[in-house]
Amino acid sequence: MIANQPSLLKDFALAAIEKRTNPGIIAFTHQGQLLYMNREAVELCDEMNQSCLGQVVKGVLPNEVMSLCRNIAGLLLEVTGAKDWENRHIRSVCELKTNLVLLRGFAIPGPVGIDHARIIIMLDRIVSRVPVPIAQAFELFHLTARSQAVVKSLSQGLTNKEIAQRLGITEQTVKEHIQRLMRKTKTRTRTGLLGRLLTS
Repeated sequence: MIANQPSLLKDFALAAIEKRTNPGIIAFTHQGQLLYMNREAVELCDEMNQSCLGQVVKGVLPNEVMSLCRNIAGLLLEVTGAKDWENRHIRSVCELKTNLVLLRGFAIPGPVGIDHARIIIMLDRIVSRVPVPIAQAFELFHLTARSQAVVKSLSQGLTNKEIAQRLGITEQTVKEHIQRLMRKTKTRTRTGLLGRLLTS
């Protein structure tokens, strides 16, 4: 099926080549006070502000970063044990003009309580060499309407449980959809899957 569309396959193959850079890392206190930001994070935040605000605003973190930080700070009030944070990550995707930025946030609980907790946000750039419209990628992989809905939900950073609630299906069905999508796209992670399909 795909072999009968050589030009489409060539365009998609070029688009699927991801260039991964070092992640941007930002550390906050539990109250959202900035503690640390590496060079990559500064550059990505500048690009995000440029894309959303039309200009680089020095010293101002993008809304997407601050929103993620607030969400994690809220979770810190509910989840206090270090063990409980092992699988608690919040993800979201920010679409820029030429690429995507994946934001992943989590907390490191403090040894004495919430006052010593830290919030970590990592930013990863996913760069496509040739943009491919998402509808074209969906068509290339023959994705059903349900699979497309799962991909769109993943791109919004929703967990399997949240996707299941949104689509009215079980969490197990969501996992099966994601596994099928990874097999179809020859990817191994949710990030790779999004990078393959959402580079538009």
